[in-house]
Amino acid sequence: MHLKLNKKYEYQKKEKDKLKILFLGSMSWYPNQNGIRWFMENVWVNLNQNDYEMYIVGSNPPRYIQKYHNGQNVFVTGYVDDVDEYIRQCDVSVVPLFMGSGQRVKIIESFAKGIPVISTSIGAEGLVYEKNKSIIIAHEC
Repeated sequence: MHLKLNKKYEYQKKEKDKLKILFLGSMSWYPNQNGIRWFMENVWVNLNQNDYEMYIVGSNPPRYIQKYHNGQNVFVTGYVDDVDEYIRQCDVSVVPLFMGSGQRVKIIESFAKGIPVISTSIGAEGLVYEKNKSIIIAHEC
């Protein structure tokens, strides 16, 4: 299967807008917990907090993930009825997986909705993609 963005994604940041980052996945799955913890402790802390918002969307986040929620620029939602709402409002999807296997539904869904993805090679494992077009592969910040 070859996945490709149907349209060119061009983010136009408006004055005073923050770039909205989405992490989407069940938080009861340890690889998701591990990945978002790594992202928040190694990437998020190095970003200018005035320029970004982080949305961690997924059922059953453990307490240590819930503690990232600050109500200002980090939002841990838990289960939501409609993930499309968050996909529509966010500018980029992150999939920082360093272990695990299975279908990469969160990446497929992001591709289908035209939202760019930043992932690790393990996060994108098994997918055919155009590197640096539909997805950026990064293993460190």
